[in-house]
Amino acid sequence: MKFLLNITVYFCVFLIVSCNDIYKHKDSDIVVFKKKSENTKLVIPKNILYHSPDSAAFDSAFIARAELKLYTFVNVSCPTCIQELIDLSEFVSLFGSVNISLIPICGSTGGFEVFLHYLETSISKRISPYPIFLDYENQFIKLNQFMQEKRLQTVLTDESNTILLIGDPTKSEVIRDKYSTDIKRLMSTK
Repeated sequence: MKFLLNITVYFCVFLIVSCNDIYKHKDSDIVVFKKKSENTKLVIPKNILYHSPDSAAFDSAFIARAELKLYTFVNVSCPTCIQELIDLSEFVSLFGSVNISLIPICGSTGGFEVFLHYLETSISKRISPYPIFLDYENQFIKLNQFMQEKRLQTVLTDESNTILLIGDPTKSEVIRDKYSTDIKRLMSTK
């Protein structure tokens, strides 16, 4: 029994440490990266499946009609990474009636069963009305090589998936301000 408890504690510590995301680079590095990726299209794998947390029918036109799309890759094998999904949902809700879709692409090294259970029982109301997209073959990061680095796994695109901004607005005040300013500017021209 004590052995099992020790193993559980070590495993939990390992998960926390392995998922600890430290942004080592300056926010200005993201701006430089963005300039290199002007007019780059985000590539979406064809084999991604969706899951609607509230069991409601998913309206694919909701995303297709969005003038702006906030794509994020979430490693749902990492318990602390799941909070990022909630944080981004709250960030998008700050824009109210602005037509922005949050599109979480979820990858996992150990399957999605535990995450889906957690989603259904604990967090579905906090990310509603957005569906979750499950990348069973982990193709999203492979097709978008620049996303290998954790801090580049959130992007804002236009309706044709051309990348407009890169970086997680929940991790940095500078990036958050840049997103807010650019979203307001983009929406005022529409």
